[in-house]
Amino acid sequence: MSRLLSFALVALLLACNATALAELPPELRGRPVADVTIEGGLAHKISPREVGIPVGAPLDRALLRDAIRRLVESGRYADVQLLLESSPEGVTVIARLLPRRRVARIEVQGNREISDEDAARTMGLMAGDDFDPERLEGARARLTEHYRALGFESVDVRIETRATNQPGEEVVRVVVVEGPATRIAEILVEGDPLPRRALRRRMLGFSKGDVLDVSRVDEGIRAAEQRLRELGYLAARLSIVRVDREGERATVVLSSRLGHRYDVLVRGHEPVPREEIVSALALTEDPLTTPVLAAMRQRVEDRLARLGYPHAEVEIRRVALPEDGRARLVVDIERGEAVRRTRLEFPGATHFTEGFLREQVQSYVSEASPLGGFADPVSKRTLANLLEGRKSTAYEEPEESLPDVSELIYRPAFEDAIEHIEELYAAAGYASARVGPARLEEEEGGFAVVIPIDEGPRTLLFRLAIEGNELIPTREIAELSKLREGMPWSRGALETARKRILEAYAEKGHIFASVDGRVELSADRTRARVTLEIRERFPVRVGEVVIEGMTRTDESLVRALLLVKPGEIFRPSLARRTQDRLMALGVFRSVSVTVQHPELPERVKTVEVRVSEHKNQYLDVRAGLSTAEGIRTGFEYGSRNVGGRAIATTLRVQLAAQFLFLNEQRRENLESLPVRDRLERWIGFGVMLPEFPRLPYWRTSLNLLHMRDNELTFGIDQNRFDMTATRRKIRSRSFFITPAVENNQIQIFDPNNQYQNLLESVQDNPRLQRLLRVPEGRTNLMAVKTGVTIDHRDNVFNPRRGFVGTTSIEWARTFLSEPVLRPDGSTDEFFSHHLSLVVRGSGYIPIGDRMVLALQGQYGRVIHLSRASETYPNRRFFLGGVDTIRAYQQDRMVPQDVAEAANELGGEFSSVVNQGGNTFLLFRAELRFPLYDQISAGVFTDVGNLWSDASALNPFKLRPTIGAGIRIETPIGPVALDYGINILYNQPNRRILREDFGAFSFTIGLF
Repeated sequence: MSRLLSFALVALLLACNATALAELPPELRGRPVADVTIEGGLAHKISPREVGIPVGAPLDRALLRDAIRRLVESGRYADVQLLLESSPEGVTVIARLLPRRRVARIEVQGNREISDEDAARTMGLMAGDDFDPERLEGARARLTEHYRALGFESVDVRIETRATNQPGEEVVRVVVVEGPATRIAEILVEGDPLPRRALRRRMLGFSKGDVLDVSRVDEGIRAAEQRLRELGYLAARLSIVRVDREGERATVVLSSRLGHRYDVLVRGHEPVPREEIVSALALTEDPLTTPVLAAMRQRVEDRLARLGYPHAEVEIRRVALPEDGRARLVVDIERGEAVRRTRLEFPGATHFTEGFLREQVQSYVSEASPLGGFADPVSKRTLANLLEGRKSTAYEEPEESLPDVSELIYRPAFEDAIEHIEELYAAAGYASARVGPARLEEEEGGFAVVIPIDEGPRTLLFRLAIEGNELIPTREIAELSKLREGMPWSRGALETARKRILEAYAEKGHIFASVDGRVELSADRTRARVTLEIRERFPVRVGEVVIEGMTRTDESLVRALLLVKPGEIFRPSLARRTQDRLMALGVFRSVSVTVQHPELPERVKTVEVRVSEHKNQYLDVRAGLSTAEGIRTGFEYGSRNVGGRAIATTLRVQLAAQFLFLNEQRRENLESLPVRDRLERWIGFGVMLPEFPRLPYWRTSLNLLHMRDNELTFGIDQNRFDMTATRRKIRSRSFFITPAVENNQIQIFDPNNQYQNLLESVQDNPRLQRLLRVPEGRTNLMAVKTGVTIDHRDNVFNPRRGFVGTTSIEWARTFLSEPVLRPDGSTDEFFSHHLSLVVRGSGYIPIGDRMVLALQGQYGRVIHLSRASETYPNRRFFLGGVDTIRAYQQDRMVPQDVAEAANELGGEFSSVVNQGGNTFLLFRAELRFPLYDQISAGVFTDVGNLWSDASALNPFKLRPTIGAGIRIETPIGPVALDYGINILYNQPNRRILREDFGAFSFTIGLF
C-alpha cells in the first residue's frame, strides 16, 4: 500500500480559512473509512474511538477537520497529525498524537515547617500546569532559598517525577530534608543605643533563641522603627548590617540611627482640633526626611481643605531644643478665611431634579470630610462653660466655628461627584452628556458652586437583533437580556445583558460561549440598533476532579459531597452548591470549585477543588474569684475534625466552689448540702455530625447538658439530652426535627418555704425567673419538635426585600416524675401532655432607594392533649424584649387575663405570679431610613398580647407600643439600640400591674 496523503494540522491551521487547508485528492473523497489506528507511544493507551472518525463513514474534508478540531480542543494533545493510507477496503486513518504533558499532582514529603500548599506556591508548580522538566530545577532552587530564608541553612530538596496510567500525566514528588534550624544566638546593635525596652521581644518581634527567619526579622525591624517613632524618634532608622552564621548559631548585627527625640507643636490651627492636624501628619509612617516633611505639609493642607479652609498655608520646621538629644517639630498654619458654599446649582439639568443632583454631590463631600458626624469637635470655651456651669456673656468675642458639612467646598470631591453624575446620565440614555467643570461665583456670605450640564440627546433602543444562537431560543435570550425596544440605551445595560446571557449559557455547560454587542447609532444619536452576536461554542464536561489543600480531612468524605462529577456537564450552579456543602462541614476556612486554566477553551476540563482547613483543635481555660461564686474555673475544648470525617466535638466545663460568705443564711444552706451538691457546675458536651452520602443535605447535632446551680434559697439540678437533624438542600428552605429528654429538680433549702413563695420572691430578678421555669420537685420531660423555614430575604442580618416564614410544632409529655409531698401529708404530681404551635412570618418592602418597611406577624398556642395536663413552665410563651415587644423588659409582659384578674383583686395582686401564657398574638412594623454614612434610624410599633387561658385570646385586646432607635452598620452586622414606649402604661385599669413607661433594647441584626 502506498501512503497518498498526510494531514499535519495543528491549532494554528484550525484558525485559518478553509482555502488554506490542503485539498483532499478526488480519488479519496467519498471512499469509506476502513480502519482507524493510533501510532506512537499512545497506541496501546487510548482507544481509536477517541479520534472521532467512525469506521465506514465516507471520507471528506469536513470529517477530518472536525476530528482534528475536537482532538486539539480537548486540551490533551500538544500536536495532532492524521495520515491517510489507501487500501482495497477504503482508507485507513492513522492518528499520530503527541500528548500534552501535565502535572497530575504534587506530593511533598518531609516538610514540617511549611505546608504542602506553601511549598507548591513557592516552587511555582500547581496541579494541572503544563509539565516542563526544565522548570524543575528552578522550582527546587526557589524552595531551597525559601527554606534558607526561614533559617534552615542545610536543607536538602530533591524533585522526582513519575508517569501515571493517564497519558501525559506526571506526578511531581518533592522530598525535603529540612535539617536543623539556625537560631539567633546574639543580637548586636551598632550606632545609637536603643532604649532599654526596645530590645524586648515585643518591640523587635524576635529575640535570642528564635529560628533565624529573615522575613520575620525584617518585619520585626520595620515594626520596631514604627514603635520608635511613636516614642518620638521620628527620624529613627534600623537595618540589618549583616548576619554572621556559625553552624546552627547566628549573630544578627543591627544598625541604629535614632536621631533626636521630637515633640510636636501645632500653632494657628483653631478652630480645627489639634488631633486632626496630628492625624494628617502621620508621624509614624516614614522616617523624618525633607521629602517626608513636604508630604506632611501636603497632607495637612488637604485635611484643612476638607474642613473648609482651601487656602490654608502650612509650614513645618525642625527646631533643636537646648536639652541634649531633643528637638521639636513645629507646624505653623495660616488657615485663611473659611470658604463657605451658599448655593449649589446645575444649569441645564432637566432629566434629574436639582434636589437629586445635590444629594449626589453632598454624599461625596460628606464622605471626603471628617465633619458631619455625631462626634464633631466642641470648642474649648464651650466645653469649659459646660463643665463649670457658666453661660456665655455678651462681651465675649464670638468663637469661630468650623463650616457645616453642607457648606464645604472641596474640589476633589466635586470632581468625583461630577464623574458619578455623568455615569448616571449615561445609564439613563444620555451617553454624550457633559457635566462640569464646577465653577465658583462669589457672592455675599460665600460662594455659589455652579456645575453646568449639557445633557445632549437621549438615546433609546430602537431595534434588538440576536444572531448565532441555536441552543437557547431567541425569545428566551431577549427575555434574559432585559433589553426592550424604547428603553434608554446605555453601555452599562448592554454589559449587564451580556453577563446574564453568558450565565445562562454557562449553566448549560457552554462556559466558553461569547456574546458581543454591536451598536449602530442614528445620525442624531436618538436611536440605537443593538445586535447581540453569540458564539455558543461547545459544552464542557468534567474530566478529573482534583482536590487541593487537605491535610486532615478524609478525601472520600469530600468526594462524596461533590456535585460536579467526571463525565457530566460542568455547571457553575453545581460548583457553587458544592462550595456551600463543603463549607457546611465546618472544617474549612474557605472553599473554591473552579475549572483549571479557565482561559484555555477545552471540551473536557479538570475541576479543581481548593480548600483551606481550620485548625483542628482548640482549648480555652479560664479561672476567677468572686464573692458571689467563690473560686470558679472552667475550660472549653473543641475538635472540629475527629478522624478526618468532619465530626466536631465540644466539651465545656465550668465549676464554682463558694467559700467566701457575706450572707450567713447562704453559708448555712450550702453547708447543709452534700459535697456533690455544693459544687456548682455547668458541663456541656456536643457532637456535630456532617452530611452523610446516604443522607444528603442532612446535618445532625447531639448535645448533653448537666447543671447544678445554688442560689440563696434554692438549688436546681438540670440534665438534658437532645438531637437535632436539619435538612437544607437549598439555602431558602430548611427542615428540622429535635427529639429531647430533660430532667429538672428544684431543691428548696428551707422546708417551711413554699414553692409559690419562692416564685413570688424572684419576680424582680429575670435570671432567677428563667431558672425557675420548671415545676416543683423532680420532673422528667420528653419532647419532639419539628419545623420548616422558608427564607427569601436578600440579607439575613439587614434585609431590604423578600420574606421569611417559620412554622414549628412540639409535642411534650412528662413521665416518671416524682410526686411532691405537702406539709399536710398529701402528694401532688405535676403532669403535662401538650402540643405547642408557633407560626412566624416577616416581609420587607423597599420604599425608594434608601427606605425599608419591615413587617412581622407571630402567633403561638399550646394545645393540651389530656384533661389534667398543665403546660410545662419552660414551654409557655413570654412577651417582652427585643424579639417581641420592645416597650417591655425581657419576658415582663403580664398575660391579659391575669392582668384583668389582678385589676379585680386590687391589693391582692402581689400574690399573683407571672409565668407566661398559653397563647399569644403579635404584629410588628418598622420603617428604616438612613441618617448618616453607616448610621440609620427606625421608627416602629409593636402590637400584641398573650393570655394564660388559650381560649381567652381576643385579637381586639392587643397592647399597642411605639418606639424609635438607631442602627449602626458593623462588620458583624447592624447593631440596633431601640427605646419602646408603652402607650397604655398609665391607664387606671393597668396601674396595678406596675408596668414601666418604656424600655431599652439592644441587638445585633434586625428582624
